Amino acid sequence: MQLTVGPVLSAFLRELPSGFLFAGVFLPGALLLFLLIACFRVSLLEVNEELSPTPDGQPKCKGCSPLARRTKRR
Repeated sequence: MQLTVGPVLSAFLRELPSGFLFAGVFLPGALLLFLLIACFRVSLLEVNEELSPTPDGQPKCKGCSPLARRTKRR
């Protein structure tokens, strides 16, 4: 006995209200993606702030050795 999924899925989607599909599937997925983008953006801004030199060209950390300064530039 073999069931085909096509008619069952078609009937289910026909009876499913579009509001439920939007509010239950699309909206949470989109909000999760926006949250991930915001988190990665904040992390990237923090890393850029740590790696950017001060206006006089010196690194922000006072105790950095010249070797550490050269490796940070790469």
